[in-house]
Amino acid sequence: GMIQAAHIGVGISGQEGRQAVMSADFAIAQFRYLVPLLMVHGRWSYKRIARMICFFFYKNLLFGITIFTFNAFAAFSGQYLYNDFYMTLFNVIFTALTPLIIGMFDRDVDRDMGLKYSMLYRQGQRNTYFGFWPIVGWLFTATYQAAIIMVFVLYGCRSTEVSRVGGQTFGMWETGVIMFSVLIVTVHLQVTQIEEQWTWLHHLAIWLSQAVWWFYLLAYGAFPLSLASDLYYLFVGVVALSPQYWLMLLLVPIACQLPDFFWRQMRRHLNPDDHHVVQEIQLKQKRARRERAKRGEVAGGASDGSLAAANGTDKAQVGANNVVLNIFDRRTKNTGFVPPYDAKSQFYRFIASATKLRPGSGGALQTTARNPVLEHLDAELVTNNPMRAKRPSSALKGGSGTSNGSGPSGSAPPAPIAEGSNVNAHDAAMLSTYTAALK
Repeated sequence: GMIQAAHIGVGISGQEGRQAVMSADFAIAQFRYLVPLLMVHGRWSYKRIARMICFFFYKNLLFGITIFTFNAFAAFSGQYLYNDFYMTLFNVIFTALTPLIIGMFDRDVDRDMGLKYSMLYRQGQRNTYFGFWPIVGWLFTATYQAAIIMVFVLYGCRSTEVSRVGGQTFGMWETGVIMFSVLIVTVHLQVTQIEEQWTWLHHLAIWLSQAVWWFYLLAYGAFPLSLASDLYYLFVGVVALSPQYWLMLLLVPIACQLPDFFWRQMRRHLNPDDHHVVQEIQLKQKRARRERAKRGEVAGGASDGSLAAANGTDKAQVGANNVVLNIFDRRTKNTGFVPPYDAKSQFYRFIASATKLRPGSGGALQTTARNPVLEHLDAELVTNNPMRAKRPSSALKGGSGTSNGSGPSGSAPPAPIAEGSNVNAHDAAMLSTYTAALK
């Protein structure tokens, strides 16, 4: 009932069965996986989907305003500035990859930083990226960029200007190709301003989408006249020979991006968001790690260089060997799907270290507060679970394992509570009952 009534249901697959998992949207194996599910993947998913939808609104409004504005100049006759084919392919091919890349691979901070700084999760609770004002900002950006494109292109391609050395003036289809090319470049330059992380997939989506547009002009213009109609050798024979085309292709997209660029930079420096501050911390840590690695290479460079000179090997081979050795370094090895508990995290303050183990605990974590509840749970789950045919140790019998007359005959005395721990009387009574039941 609760899972179905909530916005998003999370079920835990355990010994109780899989009924909750079958009714939930997400299934996890352990309760501790809920923290990375919310703080990392949930926050990433919110920002990715919000930006992808807003980017869809932006690029379609920018595209639609140019069509509607030109139709106003044509006395609302229904005349299109663009050819029907590439106007149809605008969302299907020419701008299809970048929204998918934003919605699948964009991330502002790394996984560890998202777990460490819990305040980043508040951006989703406040609906920072998909509220009223963010959507208004995207629509305003599309509006003024469309105005800039229309003013520059229509004024630069007016009938009194010539497009080639022969003295021919700009035609309607030539102006349409110029404006559509500027539109494609502007849309993909806008992606570069909102991307938080750059990978080869981002570069592939941005540059490949633009290359497909020019390949389409070359391929479609080479079709027979009966098929290519108005685009028959238009790009090769007319548009590409005009210097105004390449000048507009360079200046107009930059002019469209400058206001948004300055606004984002001023906001980042004067009134930064939480993830901006965390990004600076993350960048500083990465630079520090690179400096430490660089100093380590310099320190070991003399011995590596002498060894390379003696064996006749190349320095690049020595560097490659160092990389291979670092891969098998246990300090850099990933220990599991969920990262170890972080002592500095706000969610695991009671954990001292994920690698510091208590002697004889079988893997139980050593805690600084010596919480008796954790002590007994670790002992019961790891070493003293009676369901696994293991005898309870003296830790649950009170140390000596003999009765002192304080309870029923043959029962174990209450487990000792660590000094300095904050345990009230109710918890102490529950621990006594729990240890007696384990006998």
